[in-house]
Amino acid sequence: MADLYNLLDEIKDAEADDNNNDQTARRGETLEQQEEERDWDDTDAPREQIELPNIRSSRFDEDGSIGHGDDPHDEPDFALEDVGESSSLAEDALLAELPYTKLKTWWQQERQSPELLPYNEELLQGLIRSVEERLEMENAELSSNPNLQALFASLVRMDTERVQYVVTDLLRTRLEKIEKHPLYMRRMADRMSVAELEFLKGYGTILERHLRTTVLDHIVEDDFAKLDETHMIDEPDTETYVFARICHDSPVLVEQQSLAPGTCLIAPYHKLHESITDGTIQLLH
Repeated sequence: MADLYNLLDEIKDAEADDNNNDQTARRGETLEQQEEERDWDDTDAPREQIELPNIRSSRFDEDGSIGHGDDPHDEPDFALEDVGESSSLAEDALLAELPYTKLKTWWQQERQSPELLPYNEELLQGLIRSVEERLEMENAELSSNPNLQALFASLVRMDTERVQYVVTDLLRTRLEKIEKHPLYMRRMADRMSVAELEFLKGYGTILERHLRTTVLDHIVEDDFAKLDETHMIDEPDTETYVFARICHDSPVLVEQQSLAPGTCLIAPYHKLHESITDGTIQLLH
């Protein structure tokens, strides 16, 4: 038994020696790799340097060259910043002339203005015709080739729904103003469409019938006549303060102060009324 125990101890010692040898070999390989990496980093091999060309000496084509060469007296025809700024301004000008952009601007102004703004019949009817034509074109193209035109049809429908939402909310806002000040709106007939005038007449008839039944029949006739006087009619609150921006190309005179384009200001609505109506000042929300 003693010999058996001695044999087992010798086997264990041999396995331990083998494990130690393996670990030592691994450490040696790791040290060799680290030394090789340091040697590679410390090499004095020359490195190639890349020289960037001078933008003033470079050329595009003859119609759009940046500079004229290496002559220091030559000036560039235009700067890259000027190109980006001019193109951005051109894009903004084109977007401002789009019918949908005009509709959105009118909608935003109507929502922020305390009074009823002029009705733009030409713009609204043009957009409605455009939407109808798009829907007809969409139906025709889907019937001819439904597989290829599915994406185009979905985009057209999305754009149509966007226009419908803006128009619906715009007209709803205008009708709310008419309902809120029906007697005052009789003086604003030139700012309303034919349909809005018909609505005002119908609403006024219903309101008068209701008030006569509940209140006016119990008032003395002389006092009843005074209700039609100007100071008795409820008007929009034009004294309220609004947040606005100068959107005209040239400075605008507001309360004897010249304001540069892009200037934002807070002022009573009645002081900006004329400029808001002619479009030189836009209300912000």
